Order: sequence, then C-alpha cells, then structure tokens
Amino acid sequence: RARSTGQLTVVNDQTGSPTCTRDLAAATELLVDKNARGIFHVTNRGSCTWYDFARKILKEAHLDTVEILPIKTGELQRAAKRPAYSVMSAQKFVTLTGKTMQPWQLAFSDYFKFISSRTCSGA
Repeated sequence: RARSTGQLTVVNDQTGSPTCTRDLAAATELLVDKNARGIFHVTNRGSCTWYDFARKILKEAHLDTVEILPIKTGELQRAAKRPAYSVMSAQKFVTLTGKTMQPWQLAFSDYFKFISSRTCSGA
C-alpha cells in the first residue's frame, strides 16, 4: 500500500517489543537445552511504537519517500482493544541463560536483508 498511495497511517500511541522470529527460535532452543520451566518473555532489546516500527520498515525497504501519518488508536475503528504499552521484560530469560537479545533495530535489519536476499534470488 505504501508504494501505491505514497502514504500510510500508523498508530503512534501503542508501544511494544518487536521480536525477530529467528532470534526467538534460537532463544527457545536455548531454553529447551537448559530444561527451563515456566513462562518466559523473550524479546529483542528495546521498544518502539508501531509508527517507529513502520518508519524502520520503510527505511530498510528504501521507501523513505512514503509519508507516514501518525494517528491515535482511538481513530481506528477496531473491534479488539489493544494495550497502549505492551513492552515485555526478558530479565528471567537473561538470568537463566546469561544471554541478552540483540536490539530490535539490528535484528530487523538483519532479518530484512535475509528475506530480501531470498526474495531476490528466488529461494
């Protein structure tokens, strides 16, 4: 849609913890290897709003010319309510494993390069 209209509207009042699936899979494997029990929150480090995340996506996709219009959650007509703040702490994971997750920005850049190379190569 960004390419066709040159514009996106994205909420700027919901903050979360983006998590790369490859990092999550590696963390899950580590927890299994450690025979971990219980509930673990595992996220890449840092947090952002959906607006910030959209800006990162467009930057990586070289679509910097697309205008992103920040809006409030209340401006969306959604049936399901979303929390304004859903940042999770991975401290329990860090304490058990001694490992910290990489920042979400770096994880996203790496993953975007990975999927772009697969798309471009026809894999």
